[in-house]
Amino acid sequence: MQRLRSDYRDRVTTARASSLLPQLVDALFTTPALTIGRAQELLAVSRRAATVTVERLVGAGVLVEVRRGSRRYFLAREIIQVANGETGATDDR
Repeated sequence: MQRLRSDYRDRVTTARASSLLPQLVDALFTTPALTIGRAQELLAVSRRAATVTVERLVGAGVLVEVRRGSRRYFLAREIIQVANGETGATDDR
């Protein structure tokens, strides 16, 4: 899990990146699924800022979007796979 966390942080940490990205990455290791509303609560930011942060994690391949009707959920599938002991899905992380 630590290697996966480091990989995620590397993906989102750049000189111009928001400090919200690594905060949300860390939160995913507690609960690897969230909604925009949950991201808003975790980060204590506006809905727009939470949406932008989540969408950046989707773009970085950290999260995938799943729709259930009109609801949007975001999953950190690699974290879930590692937690479930699935091998090969995370490039030996």
